[in-house]
Amino acid sequence: MKEIVINEDNLREEEINEEVTRVKAIIVNEKNEILLACCDNEYQFPGGHLDDGEECIPGLIREVKEETGMETNAEDYECLMTIKNYVKNYRETDKKRCNKMIYYVLKKNYDINLENACFSDYEKKGGFRLELVPLDNVEEVLIKNSSHHDFAKIIAEEMLQVLKEYKKLYTKDNFIFDEASKDDIDEIINLKLKVYEDMENKEWYEVNGTTKEFLNELLDNDGLLLKVTDVKTEIMAGFLMVKNKLKSDGNLSKIIENIETDRCIEMCNSAVLPEFRGNKLQQRLILMAENIMIKKNSNIKYSVATVHPDNIFSVNSLINLGYKKIADANLYGGKKRCIMKKDLIK
Repeated sequence: MKEIVINEDNLREEEINEEVTRVKAIIVNEKNEILLACCDNEYQFPGGHLDDGEECIPGLIREVKEETGMETNAEDYECLMTIKNYVKNYRETDKKRCNKMIYYVLKKNYDINLENACFSDYEKKGGFRLELVPLDNVEEVLIKNSSHHDFAKIIAEEMLQVLKEYKKLYTKDNFIFDEASKDDIDEIINLKLKVYEDMENKEWYEVNGTTKEFLNELLDNDGLLLKVTDVKTEIMAGFLMVKNKLKSDGNLSKIIENIETDRCIEMCNSAVLPEFRGNKLQQRLILMAENIMIKKNSNIKYSVATVHPDNIFSVNSLINLGYKKIADANLYGGKKRCIMKKDLIK
């Protein structure tokens, strides 16, 4: 069982004066849909706090029944992972707290039966509901939902870690999204060249300029590299490069009117291998990048991207993510491009 420990304040066990344990269930049906609970516009996995003296599995069985009406059995649960978060001054109460989250996988299918459910007053007030989300789309749903306040971002970040571990162990045909490092640069360059070589319309894609030096500089200047890996084959299926701001004297900043260059990130390049297309990997990479960059720099206000106007697939992907066309331009040595922009702060 995997354990993740978050202890930014370097607290010792003997300093902890409060420990709270929650148990959560990863429930995936035969249609490969995962069950999410939503309360007060925050997504969580079904589950909750243990009562005083309550053991983990009985507590999880109780919580799952209260929230879904499912009558589950202890032998149907398998522990997936634990996340322990040590907090020095929990919600400004001076409590040195350990928040312990234990995640279990429900291995058997049960029917949701809300007639057996028993919602708390908090859940009723928050409009508690259940949603079945396709497993391939759940990262996108969580990242989109995480932008409305800081606590939602924390929850989503933890849920994404859990999903990553679940997919590693329980799925045969899915993807893992990660930040890439300098060790991945050669593979990213090779992937980009392969995609370019396979393209029928090569004017759609800009391949020049993506060198080791460029990518090292990108990471050294607070840029971002993301990669997506196919779980089954362990092949890198795609990537995304993001600049943390526009150059004040660059081509884009000259074309885009009234842009604050230090508050604008640029989705500067991405590619997905042909055999992995159709899984919304580009969209999911962009959503993940927006979330990460906003978390790194709360000053970020806009995101821009460029795309060939005839590349309808990429244009529609950006539109579906909330990007709008703001200009046409000739870039990268005279190639036609649409400039797309998204307001990240409403």
